[in-house]
Amino acid sequence: MAVSPILKAAVGFGAVGVIDMWYLQVFGVGYNHIDAILTSRVPVGHSLILAALKPLATSLTLGAGGSGGVFAPSIKPSLTVRWRRSRSRDTFSREYCE
Repeated sequence: MAVSPILKAAVGFGAVGVIDMWYLQVFGVGYNHIDAILTSRVPVGHSLILAALKPLATSLTLGAGGSGGVFAPSIKPSLTVRWRRSRSRDTFSREYCE
């Protein structure tokens, strides 16, 4: 079943727009948000939600016919999860291993 390119673009970009209404940090490449994560200015829950939404938004954009890379957008979720995991291990080791 062939889907109209106009319909595909409308649904894909509309879905990305809905995500961006609540989580504006998903829009764009995200270098500024990566910097905020590294300096611990982003709450843990918020950063993990963004780690899940960024690949979804990138997939919707590319699937709807938009242009963009996949390397830089893939850094944000990976960095978020690894940074939060390392911070929780560091906190755990300081609290329970001393």
